[in-house]
Amino acid sequence: MPVTLLPSLLLSIVLIGFTPGPANLFSLHCSMKNGTRKAMAMWFGLLTGFTIAALIGAMITHLVGAMMGKYVVILKYIGCAYILYLAWQIYRSSGKAKESDKTCTFLSGMIVQLTNAKIILFDLMAYTTFVLPYSNRLSDLLIVTALLEIAGPITFGSLRSVYSIELR
Repeated sequence: MPVTLLPSLLLSIVLIGFTPGPANLFSLHCSMKNGTRKAMAMWFGLLTGFTIAALIGAMITHLVGAMMGKYVVILKYIGCAYILYLAWQIYRSSGKAKESDKTCTFLSGMIVQLTNAKIILFDLMAYTTFVLPYSNRLSDLLIVTALLEIAGPITFGSLRSVYSIELR
């Protein structure tokens, strides 16, 4: 990936990280209901699930990139269109979070992230947009995976303070 694309990648990481998704809403729910201290186990579960999903996505992208080569450009547009569709659905929704009967545990946080379509598609879009057009090396994909990790801890922890101000 050319260094000139790094600001674009970092901006997309921050923007996608702060848009409401299942993990963000679950994190907010748990921290508002149980407090920050009790929500830490769930936050570590979210981070672990995100890391596992990002690593699996990097490996799959590496294999797909090696096999499909020139068709990767099409995949990035499909991923981008789906993320825009998800954003539109969130915009159209009522904005009310439904109560969840899940407990705020490490395992529930990890499961939320492993089944989170938003981050899976975002990871694949980031890999196919910022890495595969320039390199198919697994090491380059893993570097971008490390950059994707900065969004998790920042957004999970800060959403409680951002949204709690709005809820008061």
